[in-house]
Amino acid sequence: MLIGDSGTGKSRLLIGIGTAITGTGLSVRYTTTSALVNELAEADAARRLSSVIARYSKIDLLCLDEFGYLNLDRKGVKPLFQIFTEREERRATAVTTNSPFTKAHMFRRTCAS
Repeated sequence: MLIGDSGTGKSRLLIGIGTAITGTGLSVRYTTTSALVNELAEADAARRLSSVIARYSKIDLLCLDEFGYLNLDRKGVKPLFQIFTEREERRATAVTTNSPFTKAHMFRRTCAS
């Protein structure tokens, strides 16, 4: 978890970490939280949600930028947390945020409509 104000280099560091990991032969995917939630919503509408979640579950390092930066609708957040659940204790996930981190705060901020 990389936490800091805007412009402090969190995204750049996240990309650097991902690039270094890729150099070891492991799979890495960088995306913003909003782009991932949009991809999941589109996959759900096209009845491909399970396969998209499975694909994200297999990536060695998921770099998720701008978590908590934008408010996301609840429908889009549910599959995002499915990905976190699938990856838990199996694969690495790196996250950036400009919000102070507490479970309740991040969930409320991310899920606000």
